[in-house]
Amino acid sequence: MWEQMTHQQAYPGTPRHQALLHAAAEYYADDARMRALCVFGSLGRGSWDAYSDLDLDVVLADEVEVEPLEELRQLGAVFAGLGERVLLIEP
Repeated sequence: MWEQMTHQQAYPGTPRHQALLHAAAEYYADDARMRALCVFGSLGRGSWDAYSDLDLDVVLADEVEVEPLEELRQLGAVFAGLGERVLLIEP
């Protein structure tokens, strides 16, 4: 199982970024499919500012089949529950 950051202060970014990262980690915490939750972009590099977006790479086990749009909808609902405005544009 993947190692989860357990303290919100360990997350990069503003308190808002940290809350969203914490929520994503909690959402996947008990998910047997999960292998890693990677932060990249300015937060991952440590060059973020208050206007930085949140770039995540959700890594699941190789044998897992996933419906990407449904996965994004569910994670978006988690973020919406924190008051985040979520926009998902489907192709």
